[in-house]
Amino acid sequence: MKIRIDWPGTAVTALLRAHVERQVGLALGRFGPGIGAVTVSFSTQGKESHCQIHVALRIREVQDEHVHLDPWRAVDQAAARLSERVALALEQARA
Repeated sequence: MKIRIDWPGTAVTALLRAHVERQVGLALGRFGPGIGAVTVSFSTQGKESHCQIHVALRIREVQDEHVHLDPWRAVDQAAARLSERVALALEQARA
């Protein structure tokens, strides 16, 4: 799974990149070939980090977002909820 990470105006560190790839991989890895492009976008709103994860499935697109003071926690929360949303979307497509 190829993951694109965007954070305009901020350099994404190797540690944050590894964390994003691990969390998103854990959240979406079980869906295998049903996952298309994955984009993780960060932005800063005051002191808070906003993380939005967008997944293109073969059947439709799914996304989730989370705002937290810590960008690492924002990724954790968004990835966890995203896993549930992708599972639901794939289940609905089979029905």
